[in-house]
Amino acid sequence: AEGGLWHVEKPLTHFQDQLTLSRSFNNLAAPTTLSGGLYFATYTQGNRWYFTNILTDVRDNPHFLDLRSTSGGVTTDITKNGFRNFLSYYQNGAGQATVVSGVVGASAQLTPRFRTDLGFRSEYNDFVQTSERVGPVDMDQDPATKYNNVTYGNGTFTHFSRSLTDWAASLGFNFLLSPDISLYASGSKGYKMPPLDDFLQPSAAGQVALFEPKKTNSVEGGIKYASGSLGLTVNGFLTQLKNITGQGAVVDPVTGQVVWVINTSPEQKSYGAEFEATASPVAPLLLLTSWTFLRAKYTTGANFNGLLLDGVPNAIGNFMATWNLAPFGLTGDWHYVASRVTGSDPGNSNPALRTGKTLPTYNYFNFGASAPMNNGMEFRLDLLNAFQSKGLEEGNPRLASTSTTFLARPLLPRRIMGSLRYNF
Repeated sequence: AEGGLWHVEKPLTHFQDQLTLSRSFNNLAAPTTLSGGLYFATYTQGNRWYFTNILTDVRDNPHFLDLRSTSGGVTTDITKNGFRNFLSYYQNGAGQATVVSGVVGASAQLTPRFRTDLGFRSEYNDFVQTSERVGPVDMDQDPATKYNNVTYGNGTFTHFSRSLTDWAASLGFNFLLSPDISLYASGSKGYKMPPLDDFLQPSAAGQVALFEPKKTNSVEGGIKYASGSLGLTVNGFLTQLKNITGQGAVVDPVTGQVVWVINTSPEQKSYGAEFEATASPVAPLLLLTSWTFLRAKYTTGANFNGLLLDGVPNAIGNFMATWNLAPFGLTGDWHYVASRVTGSDPGNSNPALRTGKTLPTYNYFNFGASAPMNNGMEFRLDLLNAFQSKGLEEGNPRLASTSTTFLARPLLPRRIMGSLRYNF
């Protein structure tokens, strides 16, 4: 199995401050609460990355392997102590970001049954980043020893700066049909500023310009019911994500080396419904369940349009029961995750690789108990994945189209976790 050992040093400093003012007006025709605030933050971030390529066998505790090639009586070491490359990727940089934003909001009880909430936020970000340029270094001046033909900094630096401004707003309504039933709806326009790390890798100013705030538009509406020991919520939602620029380390299918890529993705859309319920049939017993059913896919692009998003299941849910008979408590919960697609590669000419692989459905059970101890101490014992369920939580998209080896993160096996809690 080909793999890598990645070491990342990321020293951070951070300062932030937020001031919020709020006042309620009950003497108006509609009781109203107004609020406003200012936010300031600044942080610095260093980055030094050392990526190495390795070769191991496949077992629970893998061993490093050395590979040699013999041709014409000449033996060549392909690896050295299990390393295919001592330093396949190197990054050295330091940056600083400043964030200033203002927010205003209002909540008004327009009638005894009708309430509205609205909010607005404007934000300014300033990014400054310095990154060291890199180049090839042959440590022994012998091109035949591939493992020590490394990538390292050459002592020269590039400097990037970028300023971005965006805004977000939301509007929501709640209407009380009866003392037990209410309807609600909301809509919002949002954004997400790029992190400072996004400006670490670009090799040209043109690539820096690719990074803009991601755009999110969403609408949601539903009905809520609450009476006695029963509560229900059912809603539907539609979310659109635009202006998506991503980056990450991938394996070059030609050279086998780790390379950093920056690309834009098509628009994405998700729609679906959510269901939540709580019930207490008898006093010590509380039952809770929540489910989300959705369809998330790309909506633009010749090869992308209609493809499902990586890692997003069509359904996810859980059911929990708690029995609290003071001072003792018992819990049990069941989790369900539907199948997901991973490693789709829409630009690939091979149809089998274009749509990726499917990770199967999985579910698991957890159980727990708590008991009091002396002097405010509480002991809790949890049995996780009690029935040894098997499943793959996440696949590795970096290798999906470049390797015959498929890597994924499995569910952890059955295990017991004990904890102590002190109440004071």
